[in-house]
Amino acid sequence: MRTILTFLISFAFVLPSAFAQHYKRFTLVGHRSGIRGIEFSPDGRTLATGAGDIRFWDALTLEHKWTLKGSGRSLTYSPDGQMIASGSYAGTVHVWDSLTGELKHELEGHTSGVTSIAFSPDGRTIASGGGSDEWTVDNTVRLWDTVTGEHKRTLRGHTKGVASVAYSPDGRTLASGGWDQAIRLWDVATGEPKRTLEGHTSGVTSLANGPDGRMLVSGSEDNTVRHWDTLTGENKHTLQQHTLRVYEVAYSPDGRRFASGDNGGTIRLWDAVTGAPTGKVEGHTSWVGSVAFNPDGRTLTGGYGDGVIRIWDVLTRTLKPRTRGTNGIAYSPDGGLFASGNNNGTIGLWDAFTGLSVRIVAAHPFAVECIAYSPDGRTIATGSHDFIRLWDAATGEQTGKLEGHSRGIWDLAFSPDGRTLASGSIDATVRLWDLVTGVSARLLEGHLAAVRCVAYSPDGRILASGSADDTIRLWDALTGAPKLILEGRRDTVNSVAFSPDGRTIASGGSNTVRLWDALTGTNTRTLKGYTGTVSSVAFSPDGRTLAAGSYDGAVHLWELGSLPDTKATVRITPALVVLPPVGGQFTLSLAVADGESVAGYQATIEFDTTALRCIGGNNGDYLPVGALAVPSIVSGNRVTLAAASPDGQSDGGGTLATLTFEVIAVKASALRLTNVLLSDNAGVGYRPRVEDGQVVAPPLSGDVNQDGVVNLLDLEFVGDRFGQTGQNRADVNGDGVVNIYDVVLVAAEFGNRAAARSALRLDLEIAPTRAEVRKWLNQARELALMDETLQRGVRFLERLLAGLTPRETVLLPNFPNPFNPETWIPYHLASDADVQISIYDAKRALIRQLDLRRQPAGFYTNRASAAYWDGCNENAESVVSGIYFYQLRAGYYSQMRRMVVVK
Repeated sequence: MRTILTFLISFAFVLPSAFAQHYKRFTLVGHRSGIRGIEFSPDGRTLATGAGDIRFWDALTLEHKWTLKGSGRSLTYSPDGQMIASGSYAGTVHVWDSLTGELKHELEGHTSGVTSIAFSPDGRTIASGGGSDEWTVDNTVRLWDTVTGEHKRTLRGHTKGVASVAYSPDGRTLASGGWDQAIRLWDVATGEPKRTLEGHTSGVTSLANGPDGRMLVSGSEDNTVRHWDTLTGENKHTLQQHTLRVYEVAYSPDGRRFASGDNGGTIRLWDAVTGAPTGKVEGHTSWVGSVAFNPDGRTLTGGYGDGVIRIWDVLTRTLKPRTRGTNGIAYSPDGGLFASGNNNGTIGLWDAFTGLSVRIVAAHPFAVECIAYSPDGRTIATGSHDFIRLWDAATGEQTGKLEGHSRGIWDLAFSPDGRTLASGSIDATVRLWDLVTGVSARLLEGHLAAVRCVAYSPDGRILASGSADDTIRLWDALTGAPKLILEGRRDTVNSVAFSPDGRTIASGGSNTVRLWDALTGTNTRTLKGYTGTVSSVAFSPDGRTLAAGSYDGAVHLWELGSLPDTKATVRITPALVVLPPVGGQFTLSLAVADGESVAGYQATIEFDTTALRCIGGNNGDYLPVGALAVPSIVSGNRVTLAAASPDGQSDGGGTLATLTFEVIAVKASALRLTNVLLSDNAGVGYRPRVEDGQVVAPPLSGDVNQDGVVNLLDLEFVGDRFGQTGQNRADVNGDGVVNIYDVVLVAAEFGNRAAARSALRLDLEIAPTRAEVRKWLNQARELALMDETLQRGVRFLERLLAGLTPRETVLLPNFPNPFNPETWIPYHLASDADVQISIYDAKRALIRQLDLRRQPAGFYTNRASAAYWDGCNENAESVVSGIYFYQLRAGYYSQMRRMVVVK
């Protein structure tokens, strides 16, 4: 058995009025660095998250789908969901096909990191903001054509880097926020500035438009969130509850709330009309790098600096009245209200939509142990250690008191017609109460210990009761006569529930959930995976999902339709197929293992119609001779196989069927088994376990390090083994020696790949040196290579050399900054030069000089290559806190920047 989704409920709260608001949290782990971008696809089915790479997740199951090796500094989906754009530290914008991962455009023009990007509402234009910090030399917003990738317009006006851009819903206005503390509104058609919104006292890090296009929310490094009317320029609200820098803001799709995340890991929710705080999730030590609402508005996703994505249900509320605890919750039939039974003996009545308290009623002198709404919503029943009391749900007045149990009441349940109330007690009995007369109509005896739970079947004919005596008893609800006793292993029954069709009973015990056949009393399944007592169980309205919560804080959702009824397994074999060339064919088997009395089968295989074409299938040899097979039925991306034996049945393992496909395109795709049924000779079907298959493209010849992708690491792999002889993975052409031919053959794989251009920038830190590439090119050109593949490899090496040569010499911001006690100073050299870095104090007095001597052209941007300053002067004395300046001299080039020492 397996759970399809397990999540932990964690609580973090703030009290905006008389109640605390909490949120359910899901956690996604996989990134190795801080989350810088997060975006839901327009249909809400996929979540994209960006850090050092871009990961795609199924928004429903939260399963990781695939990873795109690209920069995820900022992310955005096109309105139709077909494209996703990402910005990078290198100043480029990459536009990808969101379904295939194919690079469509690499947009170049910014001279520093791209921190924000946005698609226009019609999807025809991308806006990008240049400027990774306030000292950047690129202070522009650029507009790009998404079809051609051409640069359309540059918007100039910010005096420092642009940290955020956002389109209005009608696409006519673009808002940009910068490190110059200003928000600028631009006319998209003309590129002219329309208005400047001023008020922030530090850089504007994030912007989000409301769905009506009039309201704009902004976050800033001044620790505030501001709410603006874009038509009048009025600052409607200044929200100052954050105590640290606000990095991200997001509007909910319905425009009723917005969210903000700060440098301390806190996300706050705000009412978009009043600006009032409505909730908070906190308790994380890492900064919030991104926030996004799901398109349905129900969930908010936060990306954190620790590389973890957390998903919060912002519509679910757990209310905390002023009591010592709540023992039971019951919703009114229309879902508009719910009642809570509290440890201080009160009943709380709450508005289910707003979460506000409607009424608190003093009900019992003891804790309210259980609570239930009548089917018509007019009556609330409560149980305690004294009596059962009935209440008018509209007025809160007591309308009745039911006496008869000799000890406290554990659980209550109304019959579906509302005429009878069932109660389970510590006195080991169940009583049925006539609500018209208020007397006990039936006393059900038989349990040997406290009755902890009661539940009616949907038709009201059967009552189930669970007890600490480890049994469930089924009773005739009309006569009170016992029908069945359900017994498993010794296991206190804490909760019971009928499935909507009344055929199945679920019970929660110690670390397990058990499913029972309501007609025979057979224990059909036992669901495990808990570390605490299962305190509650509930079926979904369609009966396909069972939810069960336990004292360990976990709630498991079980997809009942996928739970196998047997240990039999049906799988696709081989599980992994390496595709032949286009036009080639391959055959799969549908195999069964541990079959039990199999006289027939049915199975559907889903496949990718853009990669494969189903030719047909045949029955296998597992069923007895004479089995009747239905010709394979192909419909769209599904093919269905079925067969049955009129005489005899089979056990154990074998081949149920075979299936043949033709290759249309060589690409990876999944083969999914669905609707799989086995049947016995009586025609009774049951579900086996299933195992899917997968088809993959042949391994790339250039993937010499065998990590599944051809990238610059493979060139390094060959370069490091240059000259070696004998058997060697770096010997691509198999001539017994690693030489220039092998380098060029690996390079040719780049020249034949759509994503090759991005690899120059995305893998720059792992690239071979410029000197190595120049040496390889010189050797290749001496060979006068005539083969087209080898020529393609040479062309790629030429592009790689150009990519390893900066267009201009530039001094970059030091990192970290502020710092204590050390920092690194990065720079680019467009040509070979003598490099010198000079450090000055605030009075421009020289305190340290770093003579780096002759340096070849290249990028000196990481800790291994950038200039290093240990924070000391020429006398090896640590400098004091304050502002300092550093200057780069390289040939005729000279530039100075500022840095801060904080001690």
